Amino acid sequence: KGAARKFLINYIGKTEMKAAPISLDANLANKVYENRPYADSVELAAKLKGKLTPAEILKIVGKGPLYGRS
Repeated sequence: KGAARKFLINYIGKTEMKAAPISLDANLANKVYENRPYADSVELAAKLKGKLTPAEILKIVGKGPLYGRS
């Protein structure tokens, strides 16, 4: 059972999103940045649906505990 954490991508800039360990490309970082805030990965997927491909959304959500619960 993980402890609740802030949804990090609500607080970091596009440059930080492009850096390791998140390592999103410029397009993904811009879309994530422009459509926040996100309460969780479900909301992230809903907000980005139609703006990104399902594979791109999975890439973001698949980054792990930086994006929600640890």
